Amino acid sequence: MSSKSRAKSSAAADAKAGGDDRSDRPYDLIVWGSTSFTGTLCVQYIARKQFEAKTSNADNEWSRLKWAIGGRSASKLNAMKTGVEKELREELKDQTVTVTAEVVLADSGDSKSLEAMVTQTRVIISSVGPFRQYGSALVAACVKHRTDYVDTTGEHLWVKQQIDAHHQTCVENGTVIVPMCGYDSIPSDIGTFLLSRHLKQTYGDSAVLDSVRHVAKAGGGAGASGGTLHTMLDIMEQVSNDRSGFGKDLANPYVLIPKPDQPTKSPKAGSENEYPLPLKVVDGAGPGTSVWTAPFVMSVANSAVVRRSAYLLNNRENKQKESYGPDFAYFGERMNVKTLIASVIFLVVLGFVALLAQLSFIRNFARKVRITSLPPPLTSLRPPSSA
Repeated sequence: MSSKSRAKSSAAADAKAGGDDRSDRPYDLIVWGSTSFTGTLCVQYIARKQFEAKTSNADNEWSRLKWAIGGRSASKLNAMKTGVEKELREELKDQTVTVTAEVVLADSGDSKSLEAMVTQTRVIISSVGPFRQYGSALVAACVKHRTDYVDTTGEHLWVKQQIDAHHQTCVENGTVIVPMCGYDSIPSDIGTFLLSRHLKQTYGDSAVLDSVRHVAKAGGGAGASGGTLHTMLDIMEQVSNDRSGFGKDLANPYVLIPKPDQPTKSPKAGSENEYPLPLKVVDGAGPGTSVWTAPFVMSVANSAVVRRSAYLLNNRENKQKESYGPDFAYFGERMNVKTLIASVIFLVVLGFVALLAQLSFIRNFARKVRITSLPPPLTSLRPPSSA
């Protein structure tokens, strides 16, 4: 959110405060919503990295990390800690593995409890969704108390609301708010950034990206967590009850760019969010190869994030080194499928589900069904040794 002026604003804020006034906070990091699917994965990862640092006697950011897990229920948080410790001990074959995080309690519906929590840490990681329902008060508390914030939302219109509400304050006080840091939209956003950096390092600062298309390859066991499914139901309810242009904004690939700067048309024909039809695209496996693709359901959100980054980088003081170029076009995102028939079937099923989700009694029934997800086995989450 505040990346456009991050370094400058942080330095300015620290100067005003005579240094980083958050250095005496008891925690470096709090994982908020730790008992959720994604929250538990975060706890597993951090605990593993701390154990690796301990066993190697390393003096690094992991060994020095002071952190906590946050939520409403102490019993559920402690049960999750115990479960993670048990799995790690079995997988690593070491009974000394412990989750060193302390427990911090707060409630998404209680702004005072959220403020009390964020003043105890320098960074919050939030995985509590739907964020439109449960995230706004936490972001406001973080901005108010200069606590940096990261989340895993895929709700780009909620992100727009946070930008409109807090961007200028973040620029002024140096708070860094970084939403959409899960699968949506890290591969899309960082992938495009790294591609641009590679071009400039190889061919010089004047090299610019012409266009990018992202093709996602679905892997075995891919799916959506319970929180993600609830978020999708929430979005469909907003679409079906649209009275304020929500649907139009949802499909606008430039919605995260300030309105006066939004282009009236795409720099290149076809670079808006792609039409929902089967499409054969060039495959990176080798010259002359191509694959069938179908629309990727998160293309709208991810495309909006990539375009905002392009806009911000193009408006930085040293844009020659970072800009994607004035004619950069993002050709949306597609999902790799094996055949044309598979693409057509996917489209039919997707359209049918979207139509059903327009019906309120279907959405209400889905909400009454207890949607839960458990993190996959730790062995499938083992990070590379260099991570």
